[in-house]
Amino acid sequence: MLNPGQQQAVRASGHAMICACPGSGKTTVLKFRASHLLELDPASRLLAVTFTSAAAGELEERIRSQNPKLGDRLVCGTFHSLAKRQLERSGKRVNLKAQAAGAIMRSAYSEVVTQTNIYPFDEIASKVEYFKTHIDHSFGSPQNQMAEEV
Repeated sequence: MLNPGQQQAVRASGHAMICACPGSGKTTVLKFRASHLLELDPASRLLAVTFTSAAAGELEERIRSQNPKLGDRLVCGTFHSLAKRQLERSGKRVNLKAQAAGAIMRSAYSEVVTQTNIYPFDEIASKVEYFKTHIDHSFGSPQNQMAEEV
């Protein structure tokens, strides 16, 4: 089912980045890699972070379909949902409206870059949105080479 490059990605030790064109089997590789990692250590847990809720849901569904007895050993979510989950687990109540969240992000950004003043917040936000949708094209050759091999 997996080609040799995909098998190598599944069994790679340490961290791995999977970059490839749409429809090439990235999610399938991640599903098999998750299963492989969880089988290596039956006491281990796995956290999968994605950019969108839809991707997190799809990835979790695929991993759990292959490993139905995972229980709480697998957590999938977006950066935002996982951060919110951590805050809620520590007893913090989180219910920000999008406008309030934007104001908090602007304020935090202003504090961090006051000395450098490199880019305005809106420009950075638009770059983040761009990279979220064009991430395969934004990396240099090592990732592109890996994508070609997988």
